[in-house]
Amino acid sequence: MPRLPQLQPSAEYSTLRLAKLQPSAKLKTWDTRLSGRAGSTEGGLLPATTPSRGERSGMATISQTSTAYPYTRRSQSQLVSRSLRLDSQIFSLDHEELSSYCLRGREADTSTGPVPASGAAALNTEEEASPMETVPPHLLQIRAMYSTRPTKTEVEGEESVPLGESATTPVNDMAMTAAEDLLQGQPDEEWDEEAMLKRELAKLHTGEDVIAFFAKNGSNSSVKFVYCKRKEHVDPTEFRPYDLEVISELMEGSTVSTAAKLGEHFTISATGVVHVCPGQQSEHMSLGDWMHQCLMYNVLTSMNFFKYYIHGKVFGRWKQHSRFTTYCHARKLLVRRLFLSKPLFVNPLVKIQSLMHEVESVKVLNIGSNTYDLANFEKEQAMVRSSTGATGTQKELEELHNQIVAALDKLVTAVSQSTEPQSQELQPGRPRMKSMVQEKKEASDNARRHRLAVHDKKMLGDCVRLVDYMFQACLAKVVINAAVEFFQRVDSSSKMFSISVAFGEKNMVFDPCLEDFIEMLFKLWRASVQVVNGIPSLLSEAHYAKHLTHAVANSQTVESILNNNWQFNHYTAAVRERIQADINTAQKFSDKHFEMFRRIHDYGNNWDEKAYVAAASAQDLASEMSLMRDFQSDLDKYKQHHHVGIIMINGSNLRESLQPVPKEGLTAMKRGLEDIARKKCEVVKRRFDQANKALDVRPTSLTAFADYIKAFNEIKNLEPELEEAREEVESMYQLLRQYNVRVGGTELENLEFLQAKGSEFAERKLNEADAYIREKQDEQVENLNAVSQMAEEDAKKIVEQLRSGCFVTLGHLQTPEVVMEELGAIQALVSKLEEKALNYNEYQVLLYVPVPFEFAEVDKAKQLFAEKLKLWTLASDWKDQYDTWKRDDIWRKDEHSKFNVEEMNKKVLEFSKTAYQLTRSLEGDKVAQDIRTQIDEVKSNMPCIMDLGNPALRDRHHAKIKQEIEWKHPSSQQVTLNSLMSHKVFDKKEFISEISGIASGEFALEQQLQKVVDAWADLLLPIQQHRREQWILGDVSDIITQLEDTFGLGSE
Repeated sequence: MPRLPQLQPSAEYSTLRLAKLQPSAKLKTWDTRLSGRAGSTEGGLLPATTPSRGERSGMATISQTSTAYPYTRRSQSQLVSRSLRLDSQIFSLDHEELSSYCLRGREADTSTGPVPASGAAALNTEEEASPMETVPPHLLQIRAMYSTRPTKTEVEGEESVPLGESATTPVNDMAMTAAEDLLQGQPDEEWDEEAMLKRELAKLHTGEDVIAFFAKNGSNSSVKFVYCKRKEHVDPTEFRPYDLEVISELMEGSTVSTAAKLGEHFTISATGVVHVCPGQQSEHMSLGDWMHQCLMYNVLTSMNFFKYYIHGKVFGRWKQHSRFTTYCHARKLLVRRLFLSKPLFVNPLVKIQSLMHEVESVKVLNIGSNTYDLANFEKEQAMVRSSTGATGTQKELEELHNQIVAALDKLVTAVSQSTEPQSQELQPGRPRMKSMVQEKKEASDNARRHRLAVHDKKMLGDCVRLVDYMFQACLAKVVINAAVEFFQRVDSSSKMFSISVAFGEKNMVFDPCLEDFIEMLFKLWRASVQVVNGIPSLLSEAHYAKHLTHAVANSQTVESILNNNWQFNHYTAAVRERIQADINTAQKFSDKHFEMFRRIHDYGNNWDEKAYVAAASAQDLASEMSLMRDFQSDLDKYKQHHHVGIIMINGSNLRESLQPVPKEGLTAMKRGLEDIARKKCEVVKRRFDQANKALDVRPTSLTAFADYIKAFNEIKNLEPELEEAREEVESMYQLLRQYNVRVGGTELENLEFLQAKGSEFAERKLNEADAYIREKQDEQVENLNAVSQMAEEDAKKIVEQLRSGCFVTLGHLQTPEVVMEELGAIQALVSKLEEKALNYNEYQVLLYVPVPFEFAEVDKAKQLFAEKLKLWTLASDWKDQYDTWKRDDIWRKDEHSKFNVEEMNKKVLEFSKTAYQLTRSLEGDKVAQDIRTQIDEVKSNMPCIMDLGNPALRDRHHAKIKQEIEWKHPSSQQVTLNSLMSHKVFDKKEFISEISGIASGEFALEQQLQKVVDAWADLLLPIQQHRREQWILGDVSDIITQLEDTFGLGSE
């Protein structure tokens, strides 16, 4: 039995169709694996050698565990290993290209190549190359290939059906069924080719099934064509010309002799599709074109435009007819209500319309191209609106209002007359010339005209209201046009308003300012609205009231219309914003441009002529005069007018206010400089005269000669200053000449005298004085040495006096004031010697003595005097202080007590330190040794004294101490240090120290107990009411805490 034919052509066609439906897919044919097993030849085709019958009989059959197909003669000739190239040309394949996949087997017959393995070897190779596998990929792809029409996803560009997933269509079911039958056959079962063909033909139901059949088998099949007809659909409105179904009668062998009996039908073959229609020429189309057109038709019919074209066309015609019907109805209603369709209303309304145009042309503002001051602009606009003039806006509007009322009265009269009955009485004796039919027709026409006239009369109220609305609209248009004209004028950016500028505290100030412009605009628009709002409304006329069917109390005024009109509000706001923007820009420009002149303004405001001239120096006046010249130069470059938008900045007034500043300031400065120069000249002249007189002196004594040298040196050092002062005076007079100031004769004489004195001083006086000093210098040096030696002798005498007499007597320690008086007398002598020594040292420097004289005795006397003075001052202070301590009550503790052991200890230490230093500097001085001994004795007893003065001592402690020292005085007597010393208290130091320690401990304990008492004194016992007559303790946590703190203090 022959083997089953391979499905390779069908797989190639399926792959091609998948490429059309899914252009982005990357596909390969399923038999590439087989071509790899069998080897390949040039061009990628399998070898054409056909196996023998024995080899075919030895081939393995299809098994359940392998998906490899056996090699038959047909399958080997049709095996193709090829990968499709997916590009834009894939959709242009025709039937010949599709058939080429079926003809590859024949073309391969002429090729040569090695003979593939057969029999068991082929089976083993096949099993090694292909282990347990599932269904081949191309069979899974077939389910997605053959669909009746593309899915919505494919048409609209959404994600297509993935490979391996199938659509449930008859063609897909047929393909899968055939493939599954092939795979599920028994291993030992063999299929007959004719039976297989019949089986496939029995499954052909639609045109696409037939096309798939011929695409698979090509022209090698015994079936050359198949008859098909259009598929009948249940819905008659659905048109599917490419949906075909197989004529089953012809497939089953029915005897239909001619095509005419079939009617319109199709024949599908491997070469294409033929459309047969009786009485017309047949049409042929290749399979590729048929499939392409079918695909395109499915795509187009899935689009909403083509899908719902008929519905849309019907709906469009209905909509057009409905709109036309509505239009006709509205036109009929408009004819009944339109005034211009009424003959009686046409001429009066045309006349009224012309008057309305005149109303619109009335000007409520007169804005020219010239530049206005704000005040003049307001006056001019007020004159334009005034009703007193011949051409005032209000008067013109009132005249036009009267003309409109007159025209409207004529209309009312004409319409009222049309409603009156017309008399058609025959003249007596005149026969009737009309038939009854004509009379009835005329009567009917007259009645119709009367009804129309009555209807027109009822419309008079609406007509009056319409005219009133038109009039109000025109009045509003007058103001709106004025606002538009005003805006166009300011939008042209040509200068319109002139403002003056002045200096403020920080910025420039405008007159008028921005607030004035805003107020002007508010008044301007309010006045304009009031002019048009003052014209009475037509509805307010009394003789129109009977024609008005509705009340007019709620009718709008022109003012309310303008207030709610967006155009009026827009342009008025635009005018205001433009003026505001230009003024702000002008403000910035002025602040920047006039800033260079602000210094002149500020200088003028701060200028005080009297105070400035009185305090200014010559240099200040010179710099200020230069500044005034700069001010004048800046004012010469001053530009008076500047154009910024619609604003013209007028700086004339500002320049006039600045002009006097440099002029008046320069005049005052000239006078001040002249006065300073005159006074300065007098001073400098007097200084030169004094210097010349001082240099003319010729001293002879040492002191006078030294003073002369000092004066010479000072004058020599002042020479640059004097020369500078003279040059300054000369420069001031020169500056006055530069500013064209005429100087008087007296001032010129003083200047010449100053120049003469200065020249004499520099050229002669200094030189003569210097020569005299060099001449007398040696003589004065000898005199200096002599007086210096005399001062040394006087110092030796003072030293001998300090080392003898009362200054070294111990008995005077009890009367130190006597020694202090002697020291005062010696201090005067020491001061004179010190002064002489200083003067003589200074003279040595002035006379340039090569070896200076040393005043050693003077320094020794001065040092010894200082030490003696310190010693006896210490003795005096110690005596006074110690006597005071001995007299004070040591145990008295009140505000009157002056005894303080701490302070006493501090002073004793200071006295001891001073006494120690004096014993070192005055070595061998008995007075110093004795005073130190006294102080050290007290110092050694200070610990005991401090214990006696312990503030912790109480009366009980005092009693013990008195008992110990055997106190013999009454208890009421003061306990002084002197009395204690008389009882030899210092012999009981240890006892007193012990008592003092005990007192300190007791005193610390008393303080701790006092803290406890104070803490418990302020603590309340928490008691709260439990019942009517019962009380209980409350929260005692504070008491417990305080108790713990008290125990802690006790333990400490």
